[in-house]
Amino acid sequence: RGLAGFDDLELEIVDCDRSDVVFDDLKNVTVFNFFGDPREGASVLYKALRQIRYYARLMFYVTTTRSDIFHIQWVNRFQLLDRLLLVPLYRVLGKALVFTAHNVDANERDGRPGRMNTWSLRFMYSKMAAIIAHADDSARLLTEVFGVSPERISVIRMGINNKLQPVGLPKSVARAALKLGADDRVLLAFGNVQPY
Repeated sequence: RGLAGFDDLELEIVDCDRSDVVFDDLKNVTVFNFFGDPREGASVLYKALRQIRYYARLMFYVTTTRSDIFHIQWVNRFQLLDRLLLVPLYRVLGKALVFTAHNVDANERDGRPGRMNTWSLRFMYSKMAAIIAHADDSARLLTEVFGVSPERISVIRMGINNKLQPVGLPKSVARAALKLGADDRVLLAFGNVQPY
């Protein structure tokens, strides 16, 4: 949404259909839903076809788009495919690549380290024109473990998540729904609270 504030900039977003409504009011943003319906409980066949269709649509898009810069927010489920095949393809097609390293090495963080994972991350990071990290520790990890030169790293602290729309729920009703008393202390955590 911040980039959409520049009227002379055209933005194309490739994402799943859950993002469509977030950008509805922005005239210079086009959202492409190559993934389709991400519904839970779908059959294995449906999920496989959905992945094949996603990559086919993505391949058509990357070979026909006029976009000069690809800002990659996440790699997909098939991480090695994205890191080792898609990223070089983008480069061959002349795209400048920017990557937001939300988690510099999520597998290591989650206790699933591996040489292939580390090597593929090192390879992917080496192909980026710029990498965005959310903390100084992440920037240090990119440099020390993955060999990224500090000049290619920008630390941009986590911004405000403005995807959620206000629901207008009165405080007393919310407290009752959560079985909280009127004087109970409440801690509000911004972000995604997970075990790591």
